[in-house]
Amino acid sequence: MEKPELLPDIEDYLESIDNNLPVSTVGLEDIEGAIIAKTGVNEYDAKVILRLFFQELRNSLLRKNKVDIRSLGRFYISSPSTSNNSKKVFVKFKPKKSLLDKLNG
Repeated sequence: MEKPELLPDIEDYLESIDNNLPVSTVGLEDIEGAIIAKTGVNEYDAKVILRLFFQELRNSLLRKNKVDIRSLGRFYISSPSTSNNSKKVFVKFKPKKSLLDKLNG
């Protein structure tokens, strides 16, 4: 069976696109481990799943779309046109009330 072509590592991806937005990859191994433990997929597939998720999240935000993940929260772009911020564009996260309630116990 032929292996599918994996997406590039985040460093290679950033070099191949026309922007210089920083991306941190710290902690992805823990998430990959959780995907493997909960789904039974192999390590390779867990890496593909995780990279695809973050790539789609990033691409959607770069297209200035809001990303709403049920029971978690909403990622969105804050910019001078949508906030009092006059200099920078950055990603914001607004957690769902149900998540806050669980975290606050």
